[in-house]
Amino acid sequence: MNAYMLLGLSGFTVAVYLVLSNRLTAILWPLRLHIAELGETLLADPRMPVLHRKRIEHELNYTFSLPRAWLCVFIVPVAAVLAFRDKVLDRNVDPIADVPQDLRPNLRYFCALTVVSTIGNSPLVAVLVLIEVTLCLVTWLPLGTLLRESIKMLDAFDMRLRDRMYNGHGGSIAA
Repeated sequence: MNAYMLLGLSGFTVAVYLVLSNRLTAILWPLRLHIAELGETLLADPRMPVLHRKRIEHELNYTFSLPRAWLCVFIVPVAAVLAFRDKVLDRNVDPIADVPQDLRPNLRYFCALTVVSTIGNSPLVAVLVLIEVTLCLVTWLPLGTLLRESIKMLDAFDMRLRDRMYNGHGGSIAA
């Protein structure tokens, strides 16, 4: 009887996970369309610096990435430590200081939406990141600082990985 109960519970868990995944995808679809429109608007502006253009294109390419979503789970605690360090040392380095003032709110909004969209690729990732963010808020860590550090770390990791793939350091198995 216990084996059947365990089998039934695991089947129910899988069914609930699939329903949650389906609903999360349906909820995030309009957000992802908005991200694409906002990214297109930011890329169309000739005043946007080249480095940020590359990052916007990169974010648009990896919004649906499940491995990147799991990377967020592991990056949030490290970003929390770095954000706490910046808070203690009173560092206020703005990573988008070279972006024109009128484009900064849209770029920040775009980055925040891409993080939310990436985390939403998996219900389990979303729950784990929500728990981590809640723990960060309990320590009085500003959410904006945590988000800024997370985005900086994701960008650095993704840029390093892309450089390794395209510069001949592990790109092709056939080579």
